[in-house]
Amino acid sequence: MGAGLEGPTDPAVPEGLGDSARSILQKFKKYCDEYLRIERRAGRRLELAPLYANISPERLAEEERRRLGLGDEPMRGTVFVVAKRSIMVNNQN
Repeated sequence: MGAGLEGPTDPAVPEGLGDSARSILQKFKKYCDEYLRIERRAGRRLELAPLYANISPERLAEEERRRLGLGDEPMRGTVFVVAKRSIMVNNQN
């Protein structure tokens, strides 16, 4: 069991974390599980972004802008981009 938490520990949440970090990860996992449940019910899966390895942040940004068709200009109308590409956005504020 994790320190200060009741019930069995979640195998997806590593041992040795503080209570605050453990709580945040468990909450995030809950949102992910719910999203996957919604995908299964809807019969639609979100296309995953490619896995980038050994790439600079600048190169990654270039690749993602190319993949999403954003061009080189500053982004305007991000809601349109999100809707057009079916990008999942989760705002926890």
